[in-house]
Amino acid sequence: MRFDCVQQQYHTLYEQSETLHGSIDDSIQELQSRVLDDPNWYRWRFELFRLGLQRPDMQQMVAELLDEGRSSIAHQLEPFFGNPTDTVQLASLLLACFDGIALQKLIDSTFEHEEVYQALGSIIKLYITERNR
Repeated sequence: MRFDCVQQQYHTLYEQSETLHGSIDDSIQELQSRVLDDPNWYRWRFELFRLGLQRPDMQQMVAELLDEGRSSIAHQLEPFFGNPTDTVQLASLLLACFDGIALQKLIDSTFEHEEVYQALGSIIKLYITERNR
């Protein structure tokens, strides 16, 4: 199966999810559960990252994958912000956090990712509150 087909399946599934327009806590919970419920999704992403770093012919494809990830996260953040620039910046940061947390959990099964996601959710809510003042 081609990477864009797999990516589209996840985007379709995610857009149909009730968490898309839910709370920050709902979105964090969905991402947290994905690491345990569908670890191959992250393994697939990390394999593509590796290929993008090693093969110039794959770089554009991986760049598009990352852009789609940022866009998906930014779309979820839109209801919390008045300025679209805020969502893009935060989405870029969160994408790195989500991938990094997942990598730690996949590599180290004893890694307590639940607490990390809770802390990240608290940070996101504080950031949103501060930006909306």
